[in-house]
Amino acid sequence: MILVASAEAVSRPQHAYSWEFMAVFFSIGVTCAAVISFGLIVVIGVSPWYEPQYLIPLLGMLLGNACSSVSVGLTSILSEFANGRDGIELLLSLGATRTEATRDVVYTSLRLAMTPLINTMNVVGIVSIPGMMTGQILGGSDPAVAARYQIIIFFLVAVSSSVSSIMTVYMTVFCLCDNRHRLQPAHQLICKKSRGSLSSRILSTLSGIFQKKKRHRQDGRTATNREEEHVNDGQDLTSPLLPPSPAGGQQRE
Repeated sequence: MILVASAEAVSRPQHAYSWEFMAVFFSIGVTCAAVISFGLIVVIGVSPWYEPQYLIPLLGMLLGNACSSVSVGLTSILSEFANGRDGIELLLSLGATRTEATRDVVYTSLRLAMTPLINTMNVVGIVSIPGMMTGQILGGSDPAVAARYQIIIFFLVAVSSSVSSIMTVYMTVFCLCDNRHRLQPAHQLICKKSRGSLSSRILSTLSGIFQKKKRHRQDGRTATNREEEHVNDGQDLTSPLLPPSPAGGQQRE
């Protein structure tokens, strides 16, 4: 689950660098593992803590929201480094550290990453009712108990998404600016084309495999038909063909 979430998060930005996937995988994996362990052991009190009934759905919620936040933050920070490279390099040349030179860029990226989650938390229970709470209420559970569970889930999601975004953004800054506060060469930031979502890439791969199999079958049928034609032509060539006798018994010179 963590591998798929990391792959989906790094597939959205238009730019990439060499340690991008490892940074995202480390940020999402460590943060979600720590948050889900704290939530199951301390807050909910599940015994054992790895009970699949609680672990799988809660981890899926954390990873889904963390993937979205990390993707937005990573897209923003890489775009700022690609388009505003001159401004960052100017600040570094004037004596600013890499943290000082990228402060505005980092704040902008984190604000964009956390905006959807903050907007959702502002209107939850007033405008929208989350799916988990709705399912518990429709299943006959007490609305107060469902609300408590939903509050816990939202706090866990907020912590995992925010910490994952912060770790990813700062690891990106530290990878693109070395410890001597120098901006890495431009070729370190590779421009890539958008490959779409993970599901679309899986569907395109499967369709490509089916098309190859279809072409292979058609080529096999074509080859079989050609072999049959060659066999028929060979049979026709082995049969004696006698020219018709000329009229009057005279041979043609």
